[in-house]
Amino acid sequence: MIKFVKIKLDRKNKNYHNINFLENVYHLYKKNERYLNDDYANSDLLEEVLSTVERTSPYFWAILNNDKFAGFIFLENIIGNRENFHSAEITTCIEKEFWGDFTRQVGKKFFRYCFKKYQFKKLKGLVFKENFRIQKLLKDLGMSLEAELRAETIKNGKLQDIEIYSILKKQKKT
Repeated sequence: MIKFVKIKLDRKNKNYHNINFLENVYHLYKKNERYLNDDYANSDLLEEVLSTVERTSPYFWAILNNDKFAGFIFLENIIGNRENFHSAEITTCIEKEFWGDFTRQVGKKFFRYCFKKYQFKKLKGLVFKENFRIQKLLKDLGMSLEAELRAETIKNGKLQDIEIYSILKKQKKT
């Protein structure tokens, strides 16, 4: 059974919630850093992970499969305000043993959750151009290629293109 468990981290105010998953998040992030970071990421990986969790709290979740850590997912670059969300970027990382159907189930469930709970109108995924697995997954989840940002960043000392995929909330027919 898929569960999303919020992780909250506020070091300044010493406010923590479900931080027992941070070690899992760190190790998964480290294994997949090449898909998550560009050359501008903090060189201290632990600080990069903690800063990401803290910056995106309360929109950072551990993904559990039958209470076993399977990955993480978070929202950032949210457009709108707490009363009226419009769009957000999704970033996720799943342990390799859970790739495949489970990953698609996580995506579908998370999209439904975001559209229902937060009333987002649009969700986006930004992908390094060479990350064909995630491109296929996003397409399988109903996302469409919206744009290619040429030379958007630098990765491994080279200009890097980024593709933007998106999905719009289905409008109820009247």
